Amino acid sequence: MQLYMLVGFALHHVLLGLGIYVLVQTFSFAIGVMLVLCYLRKIGAARSLLLAIFLFFAFCPAIVGAVPTMAKDSLHTVFLLPLSIIYVEIFLTRGKVLHRRPVCVMLVLLVALCMLSKRTATVAILCAFCVLVASVKKNRLKVVASMIIAMVLAQGIIEPALVRVTHAEVSPGKEVMGLIMMPVARIQSISPERISPQERSALSSLLNIDKAGKTYTNYRIDETSWTINNEASIAQKIKGIGAWVSLGVHNPGEYVKAFGNLMLGWFYPQVGVFYGSNSDGLFSDQYMIQWDSFVRPPLSAENVLHDMRGTGQKSSLLMRAADAGQQIAINPILNAYAYYATYIPLLLLIYGMSRKRWIAVGAGSLLGFNVLVLYLSPLVFAWYLLPVTFILPLFFGITGCIAEKQ
Repeated sequence: MQLYMLVGFALHHVLLGLGIYVLVQTFSFAIGVMLVLCYLRKIGAARSLLLAIFLFFAFCPAIVGAVPTMAKDSLHTVFLLPLSIIYVEIFLTRGKVLHRRPVCVMLVLLVALCMLSKRTATVAILCAFCVLVASVKKNRLKVVASMIIAMVLAQGIIEPALVRVTHAEVSPGKEVMGLIMMPVARIQSISPERISPQERSALSSLLNIDKAGKTYTNYRIDETSWTINNEASIAQKIKGIGAWVSLGVHNPGEYVKAFGNLMLGWFYPQVGVFYGSNSDGLFSDQYMIQWDSFVRPPLSAENVLHDMRGTGQKSSLLMRAADAGQQIAINPILNAYAYYATYIPLLLLIYGMSRKRWIAVGAGSLLGFNVLVLYLSPLVFAWYLLPVTFILPLFFGITGCIAEKQ
């Protein structure tokens, strides 16, 4: 997106560059959808099934609303869609498709691009490819080699080069430890006396317990993550994790509540998927203070984002249409996170197993690990769901059309 912002600056209006970005992304999504439909037709999907999938792509609010979004998740989805097709084809052919060199090259490139575009995708892809290696009969070595080459290319060559060229600041990751320490922050916020002096001493080397308790928010990990101490030694981490386990043994209910509250939206249909239809809120005075922390003098957030401020007001007709779309999107009965993140994938798994369609079940591991990553996310957020929503129709299609021999 930064590249398109530079294009916008060259055209004397940043929105022109971002508009080009949205058009390119929309075209990329359309190609991905076309590939899914063509592939399903190739492997024998019925026309009625293809029509159902086409209508899902065309009218599902969780997909339609995502098309103009500008985030790492939408870029990641552009690469994940064709990667999912190759992944499924490797399963269906028991690895024979990897005899074709262009497929191997595309596999390496798409895996590398998926890893570059979203950090947590690395975990899902690695786990899914472990299942793939264990399942295919042909070319297992090529699968392993493709993964190794892709990881070296993405994280050993391209990512360091991009950091060097763009002078990007590498921020230390605190999300994993922030997630783990959510129960500690919860207990500190409601009943600090439950933490013994020994446990408090050990845990204090990992996070600022007092601050974590004061800023604890039950639906996201950000506030807890900001209290994490990345300078803790290995010995301190081991001792702190031991205290965390001890605290959990004495307070299992609070641990369940801490993680349950964080993941609730993924399995309980209480919130609809909505990406927003007006950006003005992102450029309020409070947000501008935050955006200022991302630039250095002589630049300021006001200089960089001036063209974007005050653009949320459109014609009354457009605003009414956006409001109508919003009412559908936010309705949990029609468009809940839980449908896409839990219940549809779970139904596909149950259906595939009940019909003994083991190849479809195995191929669905890529979808399953992406769902698992959702449950380990910092919060229930529309953008995190986006890749899962887009690849769901592919796995719905293969589960519905692959009839395997007993």
